[in-house]
Amino acid sequence: PRSTLFPYTTLFRSGSAAAPLAFPVRVIFSRGLRPARFRGKIEFRNVTWAPPTDSRRTVLTGASFVVHPGEKVALVGPTGCGKSSCMGLLQRLYEPDGGVILLDDVPIGDYDVHFLRSRVVIVDQSTVLFNASIRDNVAYGLPRAPSDAEVVQACKDAKAWEFIAEKPDGLMTMVMDGGKNLSGGQRQRLAIARAMLWDAQVLLLDEPTNHLDTGAIAWLTNYLKSLTNTTICLVSHDYDFIDAICTDITHYDNNGELGRPCHFVY
Repeated sequence: PRSTLFPYTTLFRSGSAAAPLAFPVRVIFSRGLRPARFRGKIEFRNVTWAPPTDSRRTVLTGASFVVHPGEKVALVGPTGCGKSSCMGLLQRLYEPDGGVILLDDVPIGDYDVHFLRSRVVIVDQSTVLFNASIRDNVAYGLPRAPSDAEVVQACKDAKAWEFIAEKPDGLMTMVMDGGKNLSGGQRQRLAIARAMLWDAQVLLLDEPTNHLDTGAIAWLTNYLKSLTNTTICLVSHDYDFIDAICTDITHYDNNGELGRPCHFVY
């Protein structure tokens, strides 16, 4: 059915226009582990990685850290030190050149990739939106068909319903490729609503406060603090936001190496 094909046909037709990638991403088809219980423990063990397009420029060098289930940890450091690369590695968009990444003490490559990405969800700094309705964009990629009530609730929780309700077509309002007919804040709220709908055990946030006003940042802060059973990895240059949410900060230097010992915010 056309509705079943939507995520795939739209991705190939519009994906590159919506969010150009800096370098190639591997397409993986796997039938690995799909455990019934997934806690959300993350461990990087001596991980090394360089971009496929520039293998001489090592971005991560011996990165090692542990995030326990339910912890909220920020990765901080200068631009280009590998913070966002860690996010991509956790979703298996790339493979490490050395070391190992573990989820619940199991090598990340042992998991079924579709299962992995249903449990490890990202809100990226570049929101990917397609030429489809708001409803389809929020429900994009979900392995089941959510009800309208679920989509509306996710939008309300993400404070996106405020602008959606003002539009004549509501959830069925069409979005242009890349969300060109929406403001930056509106695009970001739809990305957050999409992540909420997944209800994942691990939430990755890459500069989530981009384009959000003060009120929206305050709401997002309170919402993330309420997720006591969700493991959160956060990349942000908003240190007040980090200080309000995170239990730990992991610092990287310009060579992608782990800097001084982590220090606790709370």
